Amino acid sequence: MSRITLKDAVSLYSREKGAPSNAYDWYRRSAQRHGTVHVGDVEIPAHKEGGIWYIDNTMLAKAIKNHRGKMKHIELKKADSEKFRPVFCTIVAGS
Repeated sequence: MSRITLKDAVSLYSREKGAPSNAYDWYRRSAQRHGTVHVGDVEIPAHKEGGIWYIDNTMLAKAIKNHRGKMKHIELKKADSEKFRPVFCTIVAGS
């Protein structure tokens, strides 16, 4: 298992466009309470070793990839809705 510190994982994920602005302490508390952290839609097991929290780097990469796909989907939907937005015009009487 390739692992990454939770602190580094949070730092990487927080740089992603559209990522929630949860602080490291939010993820750490989740790890303490549940033994897992949610990165996007992916629940990743966390473990503490030598006073440092770790998660699986491969699962983090999957979570970031899923998040990017979700953001791309949102952007496409947004572009589509902009493209087909109705245009209103005012008709002036007597013109």
